[in-house]
Amino acid sequence: MKNNILDEDDFLIEYCEKKDLKGLTHHYYDVFNYNKTIKVSEYKHYFKYREKFKSLTPGKLEKVFGKDFVRHFEIAYQIWLLEEQ
Repeated sequence: MKNNILDEDDFLIEYCEKKDLKGLTHHYYDVFNYNKTIKVSEYKHYFKYREKFKSLTPGKLEKVFGKDFVRHFEIAYQIWLLEEQ
């Protein structure tokens, strides 16, 4: 049994948002795993949208896939683009 939460292929990503009205900065964390993300069935559809409509922004796909999926899918898509160069 593993004691840690992350697998060896996982990345911990921290998001910092601007200070709120009380002057507090909010931190959010995601665990991202490229191999697991590209195996999600909806990722294939996301990938096809991004390839077919190059000018389409990820934010416009949030209504279709949801905010959390788009965040992970876009990271995977950008990694794929870098690998293709």
